[in-house]
Amino acid sequence: KNYVFHLAGIKGNPKKTKERPADYMEPMLQFDVNMMRAAREKNVERFLYTSSIAVLNPDTDKYPAWAKLTGEMLIGAYKIQYPNGTKYCVVRPSNVYGRYDNFDNPDAMVVTSLINKALKGSIEIYGDGKQTREFIHARDVASGMIKAMEEMPNYPVNLCGREETSIRKLAEIISKYTGSPIK
Repeated sequence: KNYVFHLAGIKGNPKKTKERPADYMEPMLQFDVNMMRAAREKNVERFLYTSSIAVLNPDTDKYPAWAKLTGEMLIGAYKIQYPNGTKYCVVRPSNVYGRYDNFDNPDAMVVTSLINKALKGSIEIYGDGKQTREFIHARDVASGMIKAMEEMPNYPVNLCGREETSIRKLAEIISKYTGSPIK
């Protein structure tokens, strides 16, 4: 079978994307246009686009979210203009974590960042820690992507955890396993 799983993107935290928005938006738009055009021109049967849960509230992580939303819009345009061509599906993972995360990245996402801090001695959280997120393991994201490619839904699929967890609760769980104090 002739399938493409488009997973390319640039992961970053909201602080970094506010400081250097073009470093995120420009390459993501280029990835998307190049991958989607190549798939269409090569008559790929099925194409999975990895968007982001951030598109549901693009003001929180504005530039990467709008880049991903633009990718979703391009798929919509392709479906209209080339209805008998490549079939597309969209998945939107939430806060993904897993064993192969880059723990040396100073701009790592929430789970990785907190584990990294714990391994260095203490877990520092900003604010009161009441902010909530949905977290999902990379294995579950992969399973969701495979299922989406099998079923080819005509709507974006949000891949996320079953419940929201506060940053504070996450820090407490990590503290319990590492023995590191929370600041």
